[in-house]
Amino acid sequence: MDDAPRSAKTTKPSAPPLPAHAWGTPTLVFTAGIAVAAKIAGVVIAPGLRGIAPGDVVERALLLSGTLSYALTGLFVALLGVSSFELAKNERLSSGIRFPVVALSGLVVALASPAVIERVPRGVAGSLVVAASVVALLAGLSAARAAHTRVLGIVLVLLSTTATLRLVAYQVAVAGGESGKMIVFEVGQAIATVAILLHGGALVLSGAWLASRRGWGARLLVNGSIVLAFALTWLAGRQSESPSVVEQVLRVAIWSSAGMPTPFGLGPIAVFLLPASVLLALVTLVLRARAPSVLAPLTLALVAHGAYDVPLQALSVVVAAGWALLAQTDPPEVTSSRP
Repeated sequence: MDDAPRSAKTTKPSAPPLPAHAWGTPTLVFTAGIAVAAKIAGVVIAPGLRGIAPGDVVERALLLSGTLSYALTGLFVALLGVSSFELAKNERLSSGIRFPVVALSGLVVALASPAVIERVPRGVAGSLVVAASVVALLAGLSAARAAHTRVLGIVLVLLSTTATLRLVAYQVAVAGGESGKMIVFEVGQAIATVAILLHGGALVLSGAWLASRRGWGARLLVNGSIVLAFALTWLAGRQSESPSVVEQVLRVAIWSSAGMPTPFGLGPIAVFLLPASVLLALVTLVLRARAPSVLAPLTLALVAHGAYDVPLQALSVVVAAGWALLAQTDPPEVTSSRP
């Protein structure tokens, strides 16, 4: 019997080349983790403990929240610098998308910078919403054209529209209140209702996409996050003669997040969106391993919560938008989210 030649070797398919900006992806993932931690500390823990916990505990919570916020600001600015540099020289993207995104991202940084030392004036906050929403909208429309970033792009479009509608709803409701015209105030409520529906749609799309692409483990995590968000909302709204510390913290933190004006018939849903967004962002971060360049921007978009009048949240969505555009130009094999 003739022996088959043993010198032949099977050649493995070569891995796709990494994009030029791939070196920044670990920092992007790290920043997404800090963003989730800062959201929990600054929106839930620190505000909720005021008037409930002893003074020294509140001071420590505020110190933790402030430290995370300052660190997150520096990371956001660094990532925006990297993404702006890479977008400026990336000719695979339309110049009508990348140059406005780079310019408006710089404007967002300029508008958000005073928040480091003082509260941003209301007029500046409105400009911040408009600039960040336009960046997210342009990036989302572009990212939605590629299969591997389509869901991320749609989520950016939905959340940018949500932020714009929330701003319009607030302005209309204030005008109605000042003029004493109830019909004008109700128009503001109707706009706020549409914003809540779009925000909820973004969360449903994100959760469904993660659950459908990641196997049973992802499904358990996504469903568990939704159930936990419902439980936290129920605890925050439960009427009790002697509420626990956890219930008091949740009541102060979560129920104050609904915003103004109150949507028609969707007040509890508006409250539910905060814990749902944070928990789903945490799940997205946990599932990042196979597609960090897509899931890290999705985490930042969810953390931004469709409310860009908060400087850190405006910076978060702008960073997500810039890196979503970079992920769009990556080879699908690099950013594929399929197991």
